[in-house]
Amino acid sequence: MYESGAYYTIGFDRRLALCWQIAAAEEGNANAQFGLALKHIFGARDTYGKDYIFEDEEIGYEWMVQASMNGNYYAQSFLLDTI
Repeated sequence: MYESGAYYTIGFDRRLALCWQIAAAEEGNANAQFGLALKHIFGARDTYGKDYIFEDEEIGYEWMVQASMNGNYYAQSFLLDTI
């Protein structure tokens, strides 16, 4: 379902939540896109410190641009501050 080919190592609950967030982001939800962008740019870890989304800035910035184009204020300010 997720086209990036990223490797995820997580439990069922987090995997289900991530699938819902990915589906919402692909449908154009700016908040879901912003959340995925942050997870890809900074990485995401579970409560035990184990990575379940590894850092990939290229994919993260693609989601950030999509979120800012869909009107997410925080994505727009993030891009203005980093570029």
